[in-house]
Amino acid sequence: MDEKDIVSWTTLVNAYSQGSEWREALSIFLQMREQGFTPNQFTYSVVLVSCANLSFLEYGRQVHGLLYKAGLVIDSCVESALIDMYCKCGSIKEAGYIFDGITNPDVVSWTAMIWGHAQHGSCANALELFRKMEQMDIEANAVTLLCVLFACSHGGMVEEGLHFFESMKGTYGIVPEMEHYACIVDLLGRVGRLDDALEFIKGMPVKPNEMVWQSLLGACRIYGDVELGNVAAEKILSILPDCSSTYVLLSNLYMEAGRPKGGISLRNMMKNRGVRKEPGYSWISVKDRVHKFYARDQHHPQKDDIYVQLEVLRKNIKDMGYVPCLKYALQA
Repeated sequence: MDEKDIVSWTTLVNAYSQGSEWREALSIFLQMREQGFTPNQFTYSVVLVSCANLSFLEYGRQVHGLLYKAGLVIDSCVESALIDMYCKCGSIKEAGYIFDGITNPDVVSWTAMIWGHAQHGSCANALELFRKMEQMDIEANAVTLLCVLFACSHGGMVEEGLHFFESMKGTYGIVPEMEHYACIVDLLGRVGRLDDALEFIKGMPVKPNEMVWQSLLGACRIYGDVELGNVAAEKILSILPDCSSTYVLLSNLYMEAGRPKGGISLRNMMKNRGVRKEPGYSWISVKDRVHKFYARDQHHPQKDDIYVQLEVLRKNIKDMGYVPCLKYALQA
């Protein structure tokens, strides 16, 4: 483009952010500022989303400082993005400061704070916030109810979760979406009510997708139900035949149940079908540089020092009486 403006820059940043290319989104944001363009509230909101998904707390704090200087911190979409960023970066206290400073929080701000508490295991606080929101006559939306169901699921509050789900249409005027159904399956599955979860799926007025069956398969893995796990896996693979996590979960389920032949057979099936599991990794940002680590990683330039320190930590926790649970580490 011969002439770029703040709209075209923000659109590009947003495109990368929506495509989960969050580091690239931040890089483009930096280029935009270096070329003398002043970000607006929409640009900053997108950047905060990228910070949240990368868990870049320090970068997010810097963006927060820029917002103060620009006088944009009181914008409603910026406030909600700040709450979401601090919650996802592990700082629920800072998210609370932002929320408490909002004069008239809207449903987006309330929902972001409810989600933050649920995500951090403060499920009772999440429901308390929801009740306060209702007392303020703020109308809940589908995302709000999803966050409430998520809180109930992670807090083991089955009856409360079922009550909220059954009240969605009548009380809140919201038609449940697939995510809500999956949340109820997860809610029942987490407490071992696998048969009830299956009956719930059978009674759904819409055809369940892979998300719903994955919730059931995850519960089967926890409680060792191989037969029901097979049913769930077959349903998932009929929709997503290349879903590597399904093969891995079911294989591990077989291994834990003392049926290694079944587990090995599934691994061989994965190999024959060309299905590959994407390796998990962790990362940390230090001095504006992202350090990424895979299992048995040998590529980091400081790997020798890192492994020495890991051995020290292993010895320390062993001396303190820690015994690792290897139940979920049977297969990589």
